[in-house]
Amino acid sequence: MVNYEYIECKNPKGQHRIAYTQWGNPHNERVLICVHGFSRTGRDFDYLATALQEKYRIICPDIVGRGKSDWLSNSSDYGLPLYISDILTLINQLNLSNIDWVGTSMGGLIGMFIASQKNSLINRLVMNDIGPEIVPESLKRWAGKYLSQGNPDFENLTQVTEYVREFYSDYGALTDSEWEHIAKYTVKKTSEGKYQLHYDLSIIDMFRVSTGELKPVDFWQIWSSVSSPVLLLHGEESYLLLPETIEKMQSIYPQITVKHFPCGHNPPLLSTDQIEAIADWLN
Repeated sequence: MVNYEYIECKNPKGQHRIAYTQWGNPHNERVLICVHGFSRTGRDFDYLATALQEKYRIICPDIVGRGKSDWLSNSSDYGLPLYISDILTLINQLNLSNIDWVGTSMGGLIGMFIASQKNSLINRLVMNDIGPEIVPESLKRWAGKYLSQGNPDFENLTQVTEYVREFYSDYGALTDSEWEHIAKYTVKKTSEGKYQLHYDLSIIDMFRVSTGELKPVDFWQIWSSVSSPVLLLHGEESYLLLPETIEKMQSIYPQITVKHFPCGHNPPLLSTDQIEAIADWLN
């Protein structure tokens, strides 16, 4: 059984706790930080961590507002600046160095920002189905997906599994046990014995207050400052990471390695081929 550990981080209104799981030898100087997507948790990397724990000390945090981490009293504090600050606090408090990084979607953006900093500790960066640009049409589709889900209650994990099969259908063909793993870490149990989504729905408020056309996400200047080797994982049917974005990433940084998988947004990093692609590249 993997236990959760916690660190204290600062926010504009005070402090909050960040939860993380740790795999492998805690004294191993080779460290792999794995950061999840927008509405997920660090437990998305259980399969990857199991495969790599002989070679790495692996740390998988729950970003604030998700999983076992605290929720914030002010929803406007949720966002990349605080997430990046929290991860830098984690790195500092655990005295980490010699870091490799795997980031899915939002976690890939966090890694890209940290890797772009001068004297960054990130040696190698894996970005899972995310790039420096998200066009308005893609952003609108992504936001609409979360705004339309409501706040469902589930009687049991069977209902949760049915829900995730539909909500995360872009993940592609998965086994029953893989869907059940995703379902387990999509919810938390209530005091009434039912299940609710594990994350603070206020993380979606940024979409609710938007007026007019959503502006594109444009982090090309950040991407231009990344110098560490990069592996980009791409879901071939992804609506968030477009082929033209990949081409531009390659034109700016020709050394990037790109791996394509038959799914949408995003490769869930559960299957052997996806895990081996990361393991082979890191090693």
